[in-house]
Amino acid sequence: MRTVPLASRHGRPAAAASATAVRQMHLPACGAAPGWGLRGLAHAARDMTSQKAAAAAAAAEAYGAQQIQVLEGLEPVRKRPGMYIGSSGPRGLHHLLWEVLDNAVDEVQGGFADAVSVEVDLASHTVTVADNGRGIPTDVHPATGKSALETVLTVLHAGGKFGSSDDASSNGNGKGGSSSSSSSSGYKVSGGLHGVGISVVNALSEELHVEVVRGGQLFRQSFSRGNPTSSLSQQPAPDDAYLSGTKVTFRPDASVFAAGVSFDPDTIISRLRELSFLNQGATLQLRLLKKGKPVHAPAAAAGAGAAAASPAAEAGASASGSKRKTRKSSVADNSSSSSLAEQGWHVFRAESGLTEYVTWLNRDNHVLHEPALCSATAEGVEVGLALQWAADTFSDTLVGYANSIKTIDGGSHMEGLRAALTRLINSLAKKNKLLKDADPSLSGDHVREGLAGVISVRVPQPEFEGQTKTRLGNPEVRRRRST
Repeated sequence: MRTVPLASRHGRPAAAASATAVRQMHLPACGAAPGWGLRGLAHAARDMTSQKAAAAAAAAEAYGAQQIQVLEGLEPVRKRPGMYIGSSGPRGLHHLLWEVLDNAVDEVQGGFADAVSVEVDLASHTVTVADNGRGIPTDVHPATGKSALETVLTVLHAGGKFGSSDDASSNGNGKGGSSSSSSSSGYKVSGGLHGVGISVVNALSEELHVEVVRGGQLFRQSFSRGNPTSSLSQQPAPDDAYLSGTKVTFRPDASVFAAGVSFDPDTIISRLRELSFLNQGATLQLRLLKKGKPVHAPAAAAGAGAAAASPAAEAGASASGSKRKTRKSSVADNSSSSSLAEQGWHVFRAESGLTEYVTWLNRDNHVLHEPALCSATAEGVEVGLALQWAADTFSDTLVGYANSIKTIDGGSHMEGLRAALTRLINSLAKKNKLLKDADPSLSGDHVREGLAGVISVRVPQPEFEGQTKTRLGNPEVRRRRST
């Protein structure tokens, strides 16, 4: 059977009808005139391609060296703050506080301080963090010609936490100082490692003031949005100051952060409580203010075990526990419980460390045993672990820290812990005939059911994934926890 071509309603084949329609198209934009047909359409297409090629060539010619921007100093931080603090919302705002607080805690971890205080004015969003550590060095840095204090506050990747820890006793708080050796470090372990934190806080603050006490002298300098607004001043330290220490006061730049963002007391209380658990015996103090006047802390500051108590209850422990204080404290007046209470200070202190942490995690659960605590050191990595199972919960609560930084996205230490727990429980179950050799092994979810656990590792050279340090990447830590 012969196939009949599809025809239009005028009896012409469809292809002929299409060609006629194309010839009747009006294509002025393509440079084709009516009636050119398929040839005209092809010519118009070539003409359009030529125009596009010419436009691309012109754009390439316009894109030259003058379009390559070189951001200097702290300008990159203000240009892209999210890269350094995570966001311009609440998370980023609190990250500024964590950066300054972590520097103070690094002094505690190194054994150079035992007291840290935090003041937050909820009305003006002004924060003050003080410690009784060594104090940021103030002598002239050979590479910048500026004081070490100004260098660490205005130069990215300048700090005392690179290299080895051979000279750890000589460098100071936060971002260290001006050791003559390029490979020396001010710290054996630290939460800071990029030399970025405090300079980022400076860049994103409308105003920042630093006070350092070293060698009987009080040093002061002020900054705004990363730039010095005063020179470094020096005067004899007052009698009511620590022998050494650092105090940083800053007010975040409102133009950087989203409208309505403010500090959350519960978030700050939670962080200070964690740090007290992780740094056994250290005293951390919090005072909340509104327009300079103390206000009551939220209920979260009370009823949280030995690490979080009223000022009156903890004043005696705080005063007797400070090993470094030889003169009256500039962090807070610990002379009496009544003075602490009157000033609105709330004290966080944990004498039993991680044991108290898991007890606090299980405070509302029916626990099956006392907390199991273990610690070990291998290949320079210190590991502390506390575990406790409860009968009335089906989920697990495992939290991990690296150099007192909470790794909310986990990492090698958490992976190693989970693997080791699963293998150990299955091995013990079969050894004690609770599981037969032919029985399938318990899964990790079964093993961790009802478990509250805390793992804290101290790593000389931590590999955090990014400046916000939410995940630890050191493979050697996983090996130590999985064996």
